[in-house]
Amino acid sequence: MTPFRAALAEVGFPFRATAFFNNLEGAIANVTLSQTPQQIIRQRQNSDTIRATGVEIEVDSRFTNTLSASGQIVFTASHFRGSTAAPAIEDNEVPQVPNVQEAASREYNETEKARIAYNRRRVVLGAPATVKARLLALRDQFEADELMVITITGDYRTRLESYELIAGAFDLNQQA
Repeated sequence: MTPFRAALAEVGFPFRATAFFNNLEGAIANVTLSQTPQQIIRQRQNSDTIRATGVEIEVDSRFTNTLSASGQIVFTASHFRGSTAAPAIEDNEVPQVPNVQEAASREYNETEKARIAYNRRRVVLGAPATVKARLLALRDQFEADELMVITITGDYRTRLESYELIAGAFDLNQQA
């Protein structure tokens, strides 16, 4: 007898899937009463039943000891059913319910959380009065003669607005 030989491959999927089937009785919807090129008249009415079916898939992955992420996607089919109040909308999709929704997230590891906590102590943020009080406390703590402020934002407009708020808190607004 000869020993057996095997070629194997294994793939694991760390995910959760949930299928759903929902009937919403007496749902309220905007029903079009009349329509002309110049005007659409709608009224909120009960549309009897909305049926929503779909699947939600969640995935969690740990890529390394320090990097993990999760994501979610939801596929939904939502239609008006059995609408005696508004028969014209029977089998139409419910416009307020998206067919696809997605989300993603990433967890911070302990090292990143510690760095964030450390850096939070070095950042001054808040309402103008809060920022002024914190800057004055830092000035006193380090016995500084002057303060220099650097505002890091995504665009020039918000940076300028930040400087204007700080100037206002310190009564440094420009004289015309």
